[in-house]
Amino acid sequence: MHRRMILIGLMLVLAGCATPATPEAQSSTTSGSFLALTDNHVHGIAFDRRETDRIYLATHTGIFALTPDGRLSQVSTEKYDFMGFVAHPSDPNIFFGSGHPADGVNLGFVQSTDGGHTWKKLADVSAEGPVDFHAMTVSDANPRLIYGWEDGNIYRSEDGGMNWRAVNRNPVKVLSLATDAKDDRILYLGTFTGLRKSMDRGETWQPITPVDEEPIHSIVSLSDGSLILATDWDGLLQWNPQDTASAVQKLAPLPGGFVATKVAINRNDSSMIVAASEGFVFRSRDGGVSWANALAAGEEVTETDVSSQKKSGTCSAAADGHCDEDE
Repeated sequence: MHRRMILIGLMLVLAGCATPATPEAQSSTTSGSFLALTDNHVHGIAFDRRETDRIYLATHTGIFALTPDGRLSQVSTEKYDFMGFVAHPSDPNIFFGSGHPADGVNLGFVQSTDGGHTWKKLADVSAEGPVDFHAMTVSDANPRLIYGWEDGNIYRSEDGGMNWRAVNRNPVKVLSLATDAKDDRILYLGTFTGLRKSMDRGETWQPITPVDEEPIHSIVSLSDGSLILATDWDGLLQWNPQDTASAVQKLAPLPGGFVATKVAINRNDSSMIVAASEGFVFRSRDGGVSWANALAAGEEVTETDVSSQKKSGTCSAAADGHCDEDE
């Protein structure tokens, strides 16, 4: 498959998120050793800052909590499709989000101050109407600094999400955003054609892709300046863009060759990583050396075929890191 067709296929998959499904989100589906959310998938992940082995999943049908034993429970009272979701870097009760409810009207920028149970709109963001951010990040160094991306615009708020300004109309599709863990001037953009970096809070940027130009689905910024990148063809990578001599390190591939689309790391214990691939969720307790399915089988488990989940219009990150151009 030629790269142009691969990128077009991925765009179509992401565009499909505009029409939320109405699944039984607490049930799971299994195929062999892989378990997945039924007719649902993950748009965002955050570790609970009070219970370090508990994570939050932002999905098509609201926010769910995932316990260490793999059980899911609904957290949000509303079943919004949270296309954007990030946790406050220090306050465990505060989450930020964006997306749309079942009727398709955009939420704008919303905030929860009670651990994801209820949500309140803080701003439409755009003068044209409420936004539906598909990529968001909040600065660890400056929690009042928040970024979102929608429809070619990078928006920035410097007052915790109350007021916003479009700071850069990016000519490429943005898949992910992340700020440097210590320097609030630095913003990273994951795009369909690699990684980009801004040194002026998103006003300007330059490409710094450490690998072949490929989609960067998710970025996590670590305290030592390095990044965890969820790439489309090369899998999960760790790289330090502030160290010119830094080598790109490859983490273990997800089971079954699934492509990670969202990644989160426990800030209190960097050996704990969670990665999602559509409705599949995997957990590592050794810094990405090995992975295990994070979802437990429930009473409503049914047999299904994972092959359609693995090929979503992009090349899967197989163990050899190559793609079959004839697919």
